[in-house]
Amino acid sequence: MKKNYILMYGDCTKNINWFSDMKYIDNFKFHYAKMKNYKPNLIWKIIRKIFSFIKLKNKERFYEISNVEINPEEDYYILMVSDTLMIYDVDMINKINKYKNVHISLLLLNSIDASSISILKTKDKFKLIDFDFILTFDYEDAKKYSFEYLGLTYYSKPKEILPSDKKSDIFFVGAFKGNRKRKILDIYGELEKHGVNANFNIMLKRLEIRKKQEYFKKINYYKKWMPYKEVIAQTLSTNCILEILQENQSGQSLRYFEAICYNKKLLTNNENVKNLPFYNEKYIKIFKKIEDIDFEWIKSKEKIDYGYKNEFSPIYLINKINDLYDKKER
Repeated sequence: MKKNYILMYGDCTKNINWFSDMKYIDNFKFHYAKMKNYKPNLIWKIIRKIFSFIKLKNKERFYEISNVEINPEEDYYILMVSDTLMIYDVDMINKINKYKNVHISLLLLNSIDASSISILKTKDKFKLIDFDFILTFDYEDAKKYSFEYLGLTYYSKPKEILPSDKKSDIFFVGAFKGNRKRKILDIYGELEKHGVNANFNIMLKRLEIRKKQEYFKKINYYKKWMPYKEVIAQTLSTNCILEILQENQSGQSLRYFEAICYNKKLLTNNENVKNLPFYNEKYIKIFKKIEDIDFEWIKSKEKIDYGYKNEFSPIYLINKINDLYDKKER
């Protein structure tokens, strides 16, 4: 039977650029989980919130999930990113899952014990759906929860992006979530003391006020996520990338992939980075406390080449999915 692959994702991964290589795979489609005609404004958000609580017969007709056509003569392998469960309720997904030729796996892009919004809001639903597999890119989560580990094949290197005019010695982008606010601000303060040109970009929660934040005239505070193209543009213009994992997170963040793909130094508190491909102690430094940070290393310029040859591309993810189902059918 012909195999079709669908990646379903929701609001938290709407700009799912790191999977863009998959558009070159035959019979592969992206599916953005949302209500039909949905617009990101207050009225629509209220409507969607109301719909998430009410019970309706054939409720799926109001959602894009009704546009997923199932041909009984073909197989469908659906990779459902966890934030899809913030949009589609359990009944909708189970209705599709009843088709014998539909195979649904849950795809976790974040560590299960970290503070990701999509994980916190949906993990109670995981057991209510009969997923074939729960897939993760976090090795520790795979061991702890008996998930299927997918390795590091989930980063498409964005192309044709020019460097930003904003040059820096070190670049950080993220939010205070995961009990890391104090750590982020203390590191910024020490970088400033040591004459490091630090470009910090932090997304605030809705009710947080920019002018009440520490270093508000020096750190770039936002109410919305920085567009990923701009993240890459500013990455291209820095000497070093700073990665600060959330509390209880053991897997690497996108900062690791960006450092390798764009040949940048990486300063990280992820001790597991030593076990990852391309680790080089000359270009990747690990810190447990601020006193471990070598500020002169951050500022020093040198030619870096990790020898990356597209090994992280998600085009290899399909092979892993096929292997899992082949083993299951034996």
